[in-house]
Amino acid sequence: MDKIPIVEFAINSNISSSTGFAPFELNYGYLPTLIGGITPTENAKPGVHKFINQAINNLKEAHNAIIESRVRQTLQANRRRRADAPYNVGEQVYLSTDNLNLPKTDPGN
Repeated sequence: MDKIPIVEFAINSNISSSTGFAPFELNYGYLPTLIGGITPTENAKPGVHKFINQAINNLKEAHNAIIESRVRQTLQANRRRRADAPYNVGEQVYLSTDNLNLPKTDPGN
């Protein structure tokens, strides 16, 4: 339970391959700065060192967990995919134009 906020932060800061944006960026207009570059001063209390090290380790663990999850999901999705049908040169195939950006034609011509 103590890692939920840092996992939420990692997920919301992760750029989506679908949108090209992180959820945090879409909500607030910018990406937050990660605390990875923070280092306590030499005279900082031991609790500060412990907190910063724990936060950095939590971010690394959350990042790795997200990557592992994406790999597992990709492998699972690819298990159900069929291999592409082999086509030979000169063979006729059906082509759907639903997703093609074709120029509009004038029906009067």
